[in-house]
Amino acid sequence: MLQSAICMHEHIQKNGKLNEIIRREDGSNRKLVIVGHSLGAALASILTILYQSKYPNVHGMCYAPLGVTIDQVAAHEYRHCITSVVFAEDGAPSLNHTTLTNLRERILDCISRKIATVCYQKAGKKKKN
Repeated sequence: MLQSAICMHEHIQKNGKLNEIIRREDGSNRKLVIVGHSLGAALASILTILYQSKYPNVHGMCYAPLGVTIDQVAAHEYRHCITSVVFAEDGAPSLNHTTLTNLRERILDCISRKIATVCYQKAGKKKKN
């Protein structure tokens, strides 16, 4: 995800059009708003961070960004320039390393209990014959 954002950032910088669009005739900058949803929101938040030093008027509007995009420290540090909107029932924004690891452990536990139950049932059937 970071590599994609960096690649996009480099492409935009190489093009040079963004400077023309943002710079006003009086030398001041227009406000730049980067918007995205889900995976695009993840990219929007990273691009906002990348552009923060060059364009202080940048703001990211991120709808349901993936939870693995930035950590709590970065979220706190960039809260002034990134707004995230999340629907309470949406699962994607709550995905992070911890929740995915917990999910993996639960699935493996369920699989191992299911296998153990099936093996136990088969063993019980063999004894009856």
